[in-house]
Amino acid sequence: MASNIKELESDAGKAKIQKVKELTKLAEELGGTMTHLALAWAIKNPNVSTCILGATKPDQVVDNLKALDLYPKLTTEVMEKIEKILDNKPKPVEYFGRFNADEAKLT
Repeated sequence: MASNIKELESDAGKAKIQKVKELTKLAEELGGTMTHLALAWAIKNPNVSTCILGATKPDQVVDNLKALDLYPKLTTEVMEKIEKILDNKPKPVEYFGRFNADEAKLT
């Protein structure tokens, strides 16, 4: 536990806390919570095929499904805002001069 506190007090930890605060504010502006935003982001993300909810109480399932209210609010602009806050988008794979099938055009 002490190591967690020490980590959060570091510059990197403070940066993570700031990101959470910004995302929480964005979630509230959209009419939801951080949980709703996270789940809506997951189902909006084209790289995610399935969003599995885990709950120990029926109320948690009902609350998690409120993410569906936020889903249509995740416009391109909102998704870009989330990316800017997180600043952790993976870099494209380098192909080192090899053929990249995704970039090939069939003629």
